[in-house]
Amino acid sequence: MYLEKYEIAAPKRLKPKFSLFKATATQQDIGIFLMHLGAYLQAGIQLLAALESIASNTKSTPMRRDINTIINFVSGGCTLSEAISKLASFPDFVFVVLNVGESTGDYASVLSDIAKMILEQSKFKQEIRRRLRYPIFLLSMFLCLLFLACEFLLPEIINLTKAMNINELPSQTKVLIALSGFITNHTLIFWSFVTGVAVGAYYLIKLCQRVTFLSRSVLRIPMIGELKIKKELCRFYHLLGFMLSAKVPLRSALEITKNLPSNLFLRRELSNCCSAVTSGKKLSAAFNSKLVTTPMIHQAMLVGDQVGDIPDSISKAVAFEQINLKNKIDDAIRMLEPISICFMGAIFVWIIICLFAPLYMNLEF
Repeated sequence: MYLEKYEIAAPKRLKPKFSLFKATATQQDIGIFLMHLGAYLQAGIQLLAALESIASNTKSTPMRRDINTIINFVSGGCTLSEAISKLASFPDFVFVVLNVGESTGDYASVLSDIAKMILEQSKFKQEIRRRLRYPIFLLSMFLCLLFLACEFLLPEIINLTKAMNINELPSQTKVLIALSGFITNHTLIFWSFVTGVAVGAYYLIKLCQRVTFLSRSVLRIPMIGELKIKKELCRFYHLLGFMLSAKVPLRSALEITKNLPSNLFLRRELSNCCSAVTSGKKLSAAFNSKLVTTPMIHQAMLVGDQVGDIPDSISKAVAFEQINLKNKIDDAIRMLEPISICFMGAIFVWIIICLFAPLYMNLEF
């Protein structure tokens, strides 16, 4: 029903100029821009006048720059979708959905729907980041306290042990003394090492998304892999349901959404399913693997195939899965907090034992 022969060509982007300090418009800025533009057009204001008004009232410099670029293209005779398609900061689906809206003559209301979609995704990402702030804050405080202890507290206690003429020290105490001396004498190297570990972990995570073997291994990690799969599938089916609701042909919708997952292995699995659909299989038959769908979403596709309303069925199932994903992320973070506190407490207990073990061993009863 949705697999029309009509297809929308992928947009040709302008190559952005390389710059280390040039910021780009955020997804939230784009969502707010499209929401305001839709409201202006629904109020009967001409497109160029609406764009100029929004540009003059936009506080974000990257977003204002993109709006001015759109104004230049529209003034030169391009349609709004053609102008947006040339900007790398806008997602591909914006061009595709807007192109369909322009062909039906109802792109003003389509803009509001696109804005709502982008703002929902942006809000979801912000909620996840907000939930991760506390564990990151705990880790940062732990590193700072460990540095202060090694810099100021440990040298005093070490001097005390030397004043008591304690010759034989336990091996763990010797390790702690060596660590304290290194941090005290090479503070810059210590913080460079900590920064290097953080940067290395960041790029390792990126590498795990781009190498097939590593990306597949990430999905097998207990709890983390499950959350990663659910997050990627929610993004994929949320966008797919939205594009089908906007009357985008299934072939074009799959062509855009199949590249959405950041995990390479999962992206290839979804691409294979999309190829199966374009070759003639039903959506529910192609997406029947546990890796590329959830029981709720697959059941929704089966119902959608039967009643002929796949977009509505997928959208309702995705809404349920997003709530389920948020609850699972909350549970994981609640579990992470006591584990991190116990880990940091164990480190400090080990430091105390290392410091006071020599004093206790040399006490005369």
